Amino acid sequence: MIFIFIDAFKPEYLEKTVFLRELAENNLSGSLEVTFGFTSIIPSLLTGCYPDTHRKIDLFDIDNEAKKKSKSKYLVNLKLLMKNNRFFFTPLNSNYYKYFKISQDKAWPQKNSLSVKNLFDILEENNKTFVSIDWPNIFVSRKPKLFFKNDCKTILGLTKKLLNEKKPDFLFVHFMDLEIAHKHGTLSNELKEKLTEIDNAVKELSNLDNDLIIFSDHSMDEVREKFNLLEKIDALNLKFGKDFVYFLGSTIARFWFKSEEAKKSVEGLLRSLEEGRIINFKEYNLPKTCDLIFLANFGTFFYPNLFNSDYKAMHGWDPKIQKTIYVIKNLKGKKDTHIINLLPTILDILKIKKPKIDGKSLL
Repeated sequence: MIFIFIDAFKPEYLEKTVFLRELAENNLSGSLEVTFGFTSIIPSLLTGCYPDTHRKIDLFDIDNEAKKKSKSKYLVNLKLLMKNNRFFFTPLNSNYYKYFKISQDKAWPQKNSLSVKNLFDILEENNKTFVSIDWPNIFVSRKPKLFFKNDCKTILGLTKKLLNEKKPDFLFVHFMDLEIAHKHGTLSNELKEKLTEIDNAVKELSNLDNDLIIFSDHSMDEVREKFNLLEKIDALNLKFGKDFVYFLGSTIARFWFKSEEAKKSVEGLLRSLEEGRIINFKEYNLPKTCDLIFLANFGTFFYPNLFNSDYKAMHGWDPKIQKTIYVIKNLKGKKDTHIINLLPTILDILKIKKPKIDGKSLL
């Protein structure tokens, strides 16, 4: 089986891709709802469970020790590599960085990367070989190595080479080219060129295996409004670290409160704003890893934010609104589904017994 992960694929892109559009029209396909947050999505895909089970929401969690950390991505990732922990990341360039820690350190194909079994664990238990090509890591079953050039042509070449050499039972390949929409927008010529490259790559890979699944982890939409939430928070005259801690992202803000007074003050502010809303954790099957989450309205972008990002297009808004796509070759029909249902579908196709999970097979 070839499992193709096309990062940041907006459903409307199908109108601009000849092969993918035809594949979606003639095989099982539909809109795909993902989980809330950013880092929650792939764990939900790989475990078939909601975030309240695997307990991932975002890349960074609060660090109760609040200790100083290196802001050098080279030093940080070298230390991870020396420990054979391969979930590489860029540290926050913020004075508040000491209050946060990375939410995980192992790449998905590594043992014990999540608190529950994931797809790669299940494959190994059932004596199935796998290859994962997910920049900057390649895993041939559990054996890792690095590669450095991250573009469609390189990824396609590596995929064809490893399919031919290793002949794995399962191949996971991640194309990240469409992330350029952050910088250029979803209507740019740069994006259209990348769509053509991705479309041609999928066409080539489609001819190499009858079992083919394509999905995207999120859509991408234009930023319509920029809102300075930080300015509103600062006006409360609360002290960061003493009264509360907040993580201000581009579409969501998370809060941890040190006092009931700080909680009431922040809640009062957020409920008065028209640019977003306080979410209910249960509505999105989220673990209570913080006290409050404020979600931006669709199209609204929080700037400034702790990532110092200022984008033309973004994802991470309400996943019940901002959906993406999936396609399963050699199955027929149109069916909208949730990302947690892809794992049990994969296991059914591979004839592997499913563990007890939240997802239900599309078969």
